[in-house]
Amino acid sequence: MKENFYLKLLKVFYTCAHADLEGNLFSTINSIEMIIDAEVWKVVTRLDMGGVHKFEESIDEYNKMQT
Repeated sequence: MKENFYLKLLKVFYTCAHADLEGNLFSTINSIEMIIDAEVWKVVTRLDMGGVHKFEESIDEYNKMQT
């Protein structure tokens, strides 16, 4: 495994994935349960869970309608 990401693994993960009420993703591949929770998601995507509100505050003259 030398690639940055593995397309086949991603497809299997999301095909088998299900979410709980808190928004955590679960998937079982080859009897191994993988969990993506909010903390993992923030690290992988480098995004803050604040969403658009935080984005609007960080950019001067941000216009939601133009975007």
